[in-house]
Amino acid sequence: MTIKLLSFTYIINFTIINSMSTEEVFCLSLCSTRIRRIIRCVRWTPDRIRYSVREGELDVQIEFKRRNQEMNVKLNSVKRFVDRKTSWHRLGDGIDVELRVEPVTNGTTSFIFQFLKSQEEIVPAAIHNSLLNTFGVIPKIEFQIEMDQYLGCLPKITGVTDTVLNGSRISGCALQRFLSNFPHQNSISILTTSLMGRLEESSKLFSIKNIHWKLADNYAPLVLKYFNGMNLILSGKIAKNDLVGFLRRWMYTDRYLNLKTVSIRYENILFEHDEVLREFHISAYDPLRRPENYDYDPCIIDYPVNENHPFKCLNFLDIERISDGKLASVQINESNFWFCVWD
Repeated sequence: MTIKLLSFTYIINFTIINSMSTEEVFCLSLCSTRIRRIIRCVRWTPDRIRYSVREGELDVQIEFKRRNQEMNVKLNSVKRFVDRKTSWHRLGDGIDVELRVEPVTNGTTSFIFQFLKSQEEIVPAAIHNSLLNTFGVIPKIEFQIEMDQYLGCLPKITGVTDTVLNGSRISGCALQRFLSNFPHQNSISILTTSLMGRLEESSKLFSIKNIHWKLADNYAPLVLKYFNGMNLILSGKIAKNDLVGFLRRWMYTDRYLNLKTVSIRYENILFEHDEVLREFHISAYDPLRRPENYDYDPCIIDYPVNENHPFKCLNFLDIERISDGKLASVQINESNFWFCVWD
């Protein structure tokens, strides 16, 4: 039976849409611009959307934590449709596209959307804009990218807040191009095994608020020196002078004004770790000046934070910034450097 949803009052539409599942609301949003406006008024807002990009594949995960629901859509481009079970949809920004929508009854995927390869650069962005038009402001729009060294052709998604980069390697030029195309991100987690080429001192990477670089290797000193964000987690090759230089810049200059925490893991150091603090005036923990433990949340995509985080600061040493008296705590051992700034 056909229901003329647009003829109902707002209260009736509110009740109907609120009783729907995520999949039903998503399918409804594809019907028309007017329907999308109704859904937006109901405030059916997801907590995050994640685009997972692999060679030739694009998956979309839409998560509604408050409703305890999520939906997964697979977008596939094809040279031609296998049948004529297609329909035309007016998506975001008034773009008309032909789609073959196939419901999936098993597994985690809810729908498979097929579209012609000739529209490969149009459809993902149009679907994304439809989601924005339907749900309004979405707190987190995430990329999870598993691709080759050049990152390939990525969908033109706007408002990306966080990214996971995975794969065997990535080129420095590709990384810079990616950050130029998707600026103003809150966090990035670089899990690739190697970076090829140069990383410039002016790289947009250093302006990202929160960074986790699992295998920074020889790039670790450069990242530590030019990082201008809040939380930094690195694993790489660090020398004594790199750590001393970092502490000097924090203490005596106007660098790192937004910094909250630094966590570095290194191997095969060629210095005694207490040598790093030798030139600085340090003091032991004083309960009158700061708490015993740091409230640690690096706000980095997919980075696990639990009760066993390293910032249990009872045995940390304290250091005070010259310019404003800001207090920080530091601990160094044979394989780790931890640093946190107190509010």
